[in-house]
Amino acid sequence: RTEKKPYDLLLVDGEIEDIPLVELAQQAKREEEGASTDIIALTSVAKKKEVEPLIGEVFCDSLTKPVKQLPLYASLICLYRPDLEASSTELVKVMEESKLKPSGDRLRILVADDNVANQMVAQAILERLGHRADAVANGREAVESLKVVPYDLVLMDCQMPDVDGYEATRQIRLRSTGVLNPEVTVIALTANVTGGNRERCLNAGMNDFLSKPIHPQQLAEVIQRWHRGGKRAAEPAPTTAHAMTNEGLLWDESELRERYGDDDLLVREILVVFMKDLPERLQELREAFEAKDAANAERLAHMIKGSSATIGSPVLTAIAREMEDLVIHKQMERAFALIPQLEKRFLELRQVTEERLESSE
Repeated sequence: RTEKKPYDLLLVDGEIEDIPLVELAQQAKREEEGASTDIIALTSVAKKKEVEPLIGEVFCDSLTKPVKQLPLYASLICLYRPDLEASSTELVKVMEESKLKPSGDRLRILVADDNVANQMVAQAILERLGHRADAVANGREAVESLKVVPYDLVLMDCQMPDVDGYEATRQIRLRSTGVLNPEVTVIALTANVTGGNRERCLNAGMNDFLSKPIHPQQLAEVIQRWHRGGKRAAEPAPTTAHAMTNEGLLWDESELRERYGDDDLLVREILVVFMKDLPERLQELREAFEAKDAANAERLAHMIKGSSATIGSPVLTAIAREMEDLVIHKQMERAFALIPQLEKRFLELRQVTEERLESSE
């Protein structure tokens, strides 16, 4: 521009190759006419963690690409028109055009899950609902985060290393722990929402349950219910029936796309993360069996089961589920014998998905 009047807002794409996103934003801020400019970072889900610590210092907000109408609108309203009611004509119009039906409130939500693919899915869905989401990898990090940030709600995976979701929730409920809000709503993320596991969640102090893999509409409903002072659903709807009836299917792409709104970028990013992460988890799983570490073997089998369900592989989900059950029932040798089968089917899945991703480019 030739004139020196500053821009009010700058949207910066994190994929510009000639200069890093943060460096570009800092450079813009140093310019005399850019000091007062608000900057929103546009980034992939995988790179979102690099930007989040700089919210408030360099960036005023961050949005995941592809940028959707509702999150962008919510961000602009928060920045420039906080006086507008959530029921304003424009917001209602945006909500009606969206497949999801979020409330007008923009909440800050913490996702605690040690699986990167699950973190990506949860954060992407929450952003599409107009909320702001941070992610941590275990219960200890969740408790520490709640000591410094006034989160409105926590999505808590039950099985995590170091400190699991049950223990983390117990610590959150203790006022002596030092979290800002010991009464914060905690929603359990679990592959099993029935029987003894439900009681264990309640006894730990959790408020409600969500089955994995996460379904956007169910997540939207539980957030809206609890934010409005609601109560736990009497009996959570099962979400694994589809996978259970298709256990012979290597990859259910249609179910995956249906679950995540046929979002090409999100599907691609989830698959890339899964394909990179699973070989490391399989090696850790093998080492756990060799060390006769049943607790770690159960945790890793559970993690693989969850991530396989997230990317839509009934076959891998079924094998990992069987392995987890065998470990629980102290049949370590039989469980260990399933690793070659798990590795073989993973290689087949990787080939299928790579071919699909290449054809869609």
